[in-house]
Amino acid sequence: MTIRSYIAIAVANVSRAGLLLLGRNATTLPGLLAEKIAPNLYPYLLEQIPKGVVFITGTNGKTTTTAMARHLLAEQFTIISNVGGSNLIRGHLTALVANYSIIQGFKDNTLALLETDELFVAEAINLGARPTAIAVLNLFRDQLDRFGEIDSITRKWEKALAKSPGTRLLINSNDPRLAALGKKYSERTEYFGLDAPALLLPKPSSMADTGDLSVEYSGYYVSHMGNYKGEPEKTTALTSANWGEEHWKITLQVDTETIQASLQTPGRYNLFNAVAALAIAKELMVDTYSVANRLESFTPAFSRFEKVYIDGKPIWLVLVKNPVALSETLATIQEMVGGSTYNIILGSNDNIADGKDVSWYFDADISSLSGNPPANCMCFGTRARDMRLRLSYGLEQEVSLINLDEVAKAIGGLSGETFILTTYTATLELRETLTSQGHIKKWSTHA
Repeated sequence: MTIRSYIAIAVANVSRAGLLLLGRNATTLPGLLAEKIAPNLYPYLLEQIPKGVVFITGTNGKTTTTAMARHLLAEQFTIISNVGGSNLIRGHLTALVANYSIIQGFKDNTLALLETDELFVAEAINLGARPTAIAVLNLFRDQLDRFGEIDSITRKWEKALAKSPGTRLLINSNDPRLAALGKKYSERTEYFGLDAPALLLPKPSSMADTGDLSVEYSGYYVSHMGNYKGEPEKTTALTSANWGEEHWKITLQVDTETIQASLQTPGRYNLFNAVAALAIAKELMVDTYSVANRLESFTPAFSRFEKVYIDGKPIWLVLVKNPVALSETLATIQEMVGGSTYNIILGSNDNIADGKDVSWYFDADISSLSGNPPANCMCFGTRARDMRLRLSYGLEQEVSLINLDEVAKAIGGLSGETFILTTYTATLELRETLTSQGHIKKWSTHA
């Protein structure tokens, strides 16, 4: 390791300590400083990790799947992970340097589980990263002004993977586009997903991602993800799931072994996250039967159906960043509340991290609200009027506009559970506001 690398690690860790001392999030700046001082430090540190490096990527579910995998494997490994969700090189580097000793290096049983932005996967490999495995969850249309169409991402992945022949792929077979990628690298690909006929829907929950697929489906789970003719065989599968009493009862099949487990996290898309986390455990040759039992004690990650209380009232915080996420969240809310009274508050911004193009609001399917509409519906954020307009095409009752600092006060006058759905920067702003008002605790962004 070069002198510049030693300096980079020292500077990064000093800056991290300073930020934490000031009560600030230390998820990106330390890594940014390290990258600027020693551009080659990133691949070097990844190469030093004794038990390997797993990238977890996809449009939706990265944060939750990474958190689930950390939870399942915490007793087997010392885990390095970008807990705060900063999933580009600066977030990865921040986590790496925080766990690296200049004298001893990484601990002998260290494993890296790194949430990785879809566009950064190829860039990381081009920078010299050689992950042990990449778990690929799904691909949906998301922030087209930044990502472009889906096929442009898979083409970049395909080119990059040719440079990293030792990297194994764990792919969701229910996504036909991903399965096609896996078939090009069949000798190093294993598949996971759902084989649960009772959960299949006759049509996709969102049409936004199905237009260019020529696939003969037997049914759909979420958007274009379903069972179809020619689907690859899975080695890790979820074969049944029933929601009741605020948890899933699930059946998993790992090779020839059948496992019964429970999962507290609502939403059928979280079934995909759970089976992906188990596939990661299997790839790392961990006893899947023992770790699957830990799913029951997993609690949702940052604003991923996270339950908090404001003045004694139950509030669910949910990140929604694309049409599939919004469609599925609204459908999940209906499953959770049954016919009970509930309320929805939507926070929508159009900052760079949210995507400047908000036309996706109109790609979302909100028809699930028609049977049991919310008693109250409110919007806040820089694009609150656009979200209200979208809702006016599916809801008959009035949708009111409120300011960010009025959210907690508004909740005080409501009956029943309240679900707050927010885009990315609206999520951060809401948490900061509720924390400063003393309603919730600050979220820890470091392990």
